[in-house]
Amino acid sequence: LLEDILGLGARAVLIVGPGERGVVQRFGRVVATELGPGLHLHWPAPIGGGFVVDVDGVRQLSVGFAGSAAGDRSPSGDESFFLTADENVIDLRSVVSWRVIDPARFTLGLDGAEGLLRARARSVLVDIATGRTIDSIYTDGRLAVERAYRDALIAEVEALDLGFRVLDARLLDVHAPASVHDAFRDVASALEDRETEVHDANG
Repeated sequence: LLEDILGLGARAVLIVGPGERGVVQRFGRVVATELGPGLHLHWPAPIGGGFVVDVDGVRQLSVGFAGSAAGDRSPSGDESFFLTADENVIDLRSVVSWRVIDPARFTLGLDGAEGLLRARARSVLVDIATGRTIDSIYTDGRLAVERAYRDALIAEVEALDLGFRVLDARLLDVHAPASVHDAFRDVASALEDRETEVHDANG
């Protein structure tokens, strides 16, 4: 009997750790959210239940590649390839940083947050790539592309109100197709040399 009582008590206690928020449900309805660190009581199953979500940790999503952003960024199928305005193909690989801001909405209202975020990120990159030529993206327009990518993705996710927020989106790799990559690199180098010469001449 004592073991049953202890077991029931364990199932009726929600332990929320640092950097986490707790959510409590009763008959499937959320009755408490944003519970801070500590012990919180709730009705045991099947009447009630609770769960915790990490809200302090910054999560990272790789778009267009597999592996760590700091390591070997192997391409993930054709996910990183986009068609530009002048009908060239460019290879864009990026990383998105995001954080949960509404534990209940994030957990109960969304199935597959990373998949949805990846799809929205690729959709934004499609819109950006099709509005620019490969020259402008690959040479002097990278910073503008990255800024447009970050701003548009943040706005889209915020408008969807999915319980998480995009903090940043960065382009890690911007490549032309392998067959012409060296030629584009020479063009970029020539443009940099020209800017250096102009700067020196003005000085």
